[in-house]
Amino acid sequence: MGLFDDIKKNVEDVAKNVGDAVNDAFNRDQNQNQDQQAEQPAEEAPAEQPAAEEAAPEAAPVEEAAPVAEEAAPVEEAAARQVTVADGDNLSAIAAANGVDLQALIEVNGIENPDLIFPGQVLTLP
Repeated sequence: MGLFDDIKKNVEDVAKNVGDAVNDAFNRDQNQNQDQQAEQPAEEAPAEQPAAEEAAPEAAPVEEAAPVAEEAAPVEEAAARQVTVADGDNLSAIAAANGVDLQALIEVNGIENPDLIFPGQVLTLP
């Protein structure tokens, strides 16, 4: 293999690792949302019964609005936990600027060569 073949393979590996990390983060957020939704009906069930006897139409809109607000928060948190590599960036500077451990940043993103990152690459912060 030539130098360019090695570089191409490294780029493909990095892209796959970043894609895997993004998918893992997305799936983790989805599972957390499902867990939160599964817990809510169990907690709200006793409160619904008295409200249904007194004023059922008033209770329904409040209960529908609460899950929507809670679902939005994990999505915002996930977006805040990523950084896009800019031209001239290196992993040490990115880790320091975001207050994370360099080794953890490397591991979370599955980076095999810490000296090889690319502008536009999206890194997940630990």
